[in-house]
Amino acid sequence: MILPLEVRWISLYPTIHRILELYPQIEGALNEIYHENNDLEAKIYAEQLHQFEKIALFLLFDSILSKIYEISKIFQNENINLTEILTSMEILQSFLNKILQTKFISNEFEQLVINLKKKNETIFFKDIQVSIDQDDCIENIKNICLSIVSQIKKNLEKRFLNEGIFASYEKILFGNLKKAKINELDTFANSSIIEIMNQLNNLCLYWDHNPYNQKLLNKEKVIEEFKDLKYLIANEWKKKDDAIIFDKLFQSKLFKNLSIIYSSLFLLPLSNATVERGFSKMNLIKTDLRNCISDFHLDCLMMISLNGPEIEHYSAEKAIEIFKNMKKRRKI
Repeated sequence: MILPLEVRWISLYPTIHRILELYPQIEGALNEIYHENNDLEAKIYAEQLHQFEKIALFLLFDSILSKIYEISKIFQNENINLTEILTSMEILQSFLNKILQTKFISNEFEQLVINLKKKNETIFFKDIQVSIDQDDCIENIKNICLSIVSQIKKNLEKRFLNEGIFASYEKILFGNLKKAKINELDTFANSSIIEIMNQLNNLCLYWDHNPYNQKLLNKEKVIEEFKDLKYLIANEWKKKDDAIIFDKLFQSKLFKNLSIIYSSLFLLPLSNATVERGFSKMNLIKTDLRNCISDFHLDCLMMISLNGPEIEHYSAEKAIEIFKNMKKRRKI
């Protein structure tokens, strides 16, 4: 069995959902292919569509992936925030836990189980007759479904940072520091900054090869620098834009340890929208007719396309003048 998330299950959700919508038509098309071309493979696939096990797995993945699919849209949004991610992941985790605890997969699945337990009755799913081989098959299939749910839950936990870290990063954002009361500044978000520091120190300890020779962060220095930052924000930087505060933080020699912690904010895998746009732009530039374009040339064209000015602001005359002055050229 293929483990969940070894393949792009989220991308397969629309396909699975469409298969369930067109279940009778797909079965009819496979039977037609078999009768017209004597295609045994089509016959096998058509017969599998009648099996309760296959129907159960389709319903399971449609139920779970509908939730994951909605969350994937959030991660593709460039303007997402940590609170939205936390809420969405909590909803998904509670949904998976509910399946594991109650063994309730979906309404359609449970109705099929009820009908199958009735003896001497022909059961249909989407006008397709359901076949089941043995009496204990229902429980076996439920166990398989629960095993898959458990694997999905574990894979999600591996792929995404734990909620505590997300909450800690959210707590130390400048917007939240600006809201802190003066009498709370000494201790405000200290536990959050320490938790992030510990995680970064653990990375350094388990990093086989540390190319930057990064030293472990010191707790006392981090707390001291964080306290200074909080008072600066409260007294002098409260009305400044976050980008300006970041710039001052990274340039100041007073926040050597703290700048490392805030730098890690930019490494959080919040959205893949920018990366996907890059691949899309690459495919638009390096087409089948331009497949010999060099990596350097492709890099330059992608940089211009992604970051360059709009075409209406482009000055062709200036570009020609720069090209003409790059070296001495022959006159025609």
